Amino acid sequence: MSIGSLDRSIREVGFACRPVVEALIEELQTAELLHLDETPWYESGRLFWLWVVLSSVSVVFFIGPRTKERLLQVISTAFVGWLVTDGYGAYRWYDHRQRCLTHLIRKVLALSQSVDAEVRQLGQWLLEEMRELIQTLATAGHDDPDDAGVDAYSRLPCCPGLASIRSSRRWPTKF
Repeated sequence: MSIGSLDRSIREVGFACRPVVEALIEELQTAELLHLDETPWYESGRLFWLWVVLSSVSVVFFIGPRTKERLLQVISTAFVGWLVTDGYGAYRWYDHRQRCLTHLIRKVLALSQSVDAEVRQLGQWLLEEMRELIQTLATAGHDDPDDAGVDAYSRLPCCPGLASIRSSRRWPTKF
């Protein structure tokens, strides 16, 4: 089979799946929580962006420009849940946005490794504070099965992972 035949087949499947993708995008609008991220994607030497949007039941990938307009084609004004993202400015229009913990940890790690001593000290302090906060949230109610502390947090739309952290009784010692 030639490369051209493979390319044509992939494109035909993409067009045939369009109604499924549109249904998934519609489903995303009703989610309580969406995670959204983007990464560079090159096609024929041109820079595009590979976006991923995921809820608890759906994942949609799409390739396109890194613009607010493109974002609004996937996350419409019908979406009223929580949006978890990195710091990209196109997400700032959304009122119920939470910064992704992984992205914040990366930023704090970078600060803690700065060549500037004052910045490095601040980064190390922030890193320790983040560890303590996460550990406290992850182990709340650990000794008292009737303490609903973490369960209350886990019901918040922005904190769904806390229940799984609590149930596993572990947290990475390093980030």
